[in-house]
Amino acid sequence: MRWLVRVLVSGAIVVYVLVDVDLGDLGRALTHVHLAPVLAATALTLGSQAISAYKWSWIAEAVGFRRSLADYTRFYFIGMFFNLFAPSTVGGDVVRALYLGAGHRRTLAAGSVVFDRASGLVSLVMLAAIAFLLFPQYRFPRSLILGAVAVGGALVVAWWAAPRLVRLLPATPRTEQLRRTVGADLAPLWRDRRLFAGIALVSLVFHLTQVAAQYVLARAVGVALPFSYCLIFHPMIAAMTALPLSVNGVGVREGGYLYFLTRINVDDSIAVTMSLLAFGVTLVGGLVGGLVFLASGATLPALRAPDSKEAGVAACQRDRSAASSITASVTSAAATMSLTRSHSPVVWMSRIPVPRFTTSSPRRFRMFASHPPPMPADVIVRPTRAAAAATSRMIGASSGTDMGSYCRVTVTSAAAPE
Repeated sequence: MRWLVRVLVSGAIVVYVLVDVDLGDLGRALTHVHLAPVLAATALTLGSQAISAYKWSWIAEAVGFRRSLADYTRFYFIGMFFNLFAPSTVGGDVVRALYLGAGHRRTLAAGSVVFDRASGLVSLVMLAAIAFLLFPQYRFPRSLILGAVAVGGALVVAWWAAPRLVRLLPATPRTEQLRRTVGADLAPLWRDRRLFAGIALVSLVFHLTQVAAQYVLARAVGVALPFSYCLIFHPMIAAMTALPLSVNGVGVREGGYLYFLTRINVDDSIAVTMSLLAFGVTLVGGLVGGLVFLASGATLPALRAPDSKEAGVAACQRDRSAASSITASVTSAAATMSLTRSHSPVVWMSRIPVPRFTTSSPRRFRMFASHPPPMPADVIVRPTRAAAAATSRMIGASSGTDMGSYCRVTVTSAAAPE
């Protein structure tokens, strides 16, 4: 149903634009486009996307992901490709999270993408609000100015106060996950003020680069737009097209250009031509992402990482080898002890926790339990909650391995301790 609403919204605005604009003038405007400024605008747009990928790499690394900048750029452009087929930028964001998480830490990967998108939206609306206030000579309706300033301020406050706001949500399984993600997993993004300021600065550079691309595109259609006016209309149109109200911004984009440019006496056919060029530049960026997607194998990562049987068996063997080394140290300690009687040495197993298993697969625990490491025939194993302190110190170093929930072991005589 929502998809149908978006199609209707896009269709209605496109019909209005086609009725309002003289198609003959539109055709002539398209034939008089200068190619060099279009290429320059395309280069600026692609460069701005690389800047945005760099910002995303900061965010992802702050929460524990370790990838190269080339990987982040690759994921970002693949996301741009999938944006071409989604009603808004959400489709590309999902793809980016899939590539970054690669089946692991999916929620954290999605959180980094959401934070990246939110930081961009906040800086975008604030840029428009500041431009409205700095350049009042364009005489926009007071309601539009106040709305932009109010929304921009609210977004800044919400962005800054997000960890506190999530605590006010009702307690449900979903909200608990959201609280944990925002309040704990993404906490470094709010606690590190230098990182927070750096992200805001890179977002500003990204948007200014895109504004410069619009300034150059205006030259391509023969219009000398003031840069100050580009600071107003581009953020507003970009924010409108990012909303899930239409199919990939179609119609909303053309209507926005028509509204903002005709206010400064730009012909409506020129305004629509510039909107089509802007969409064409975005399309080129998406097609570049498509080529990157093909070069990456043309397959999306799985939502969950598949279990590798070979990897599990190999890791289990490593764990069993570590357990066998403990057994060897126990046997060696027992052989070197001075026993007061001729009874067999006894290995007392103390339930003292040591570091955890490096595995997270329950199957490997079952495999280890079904095939425990062999004990020598002359060593008796008895569980107890306490062991001889002196013997524990003697072989304590041997038991401090990467094994988890295994037991610290001590060796003593079979005779009753004195």
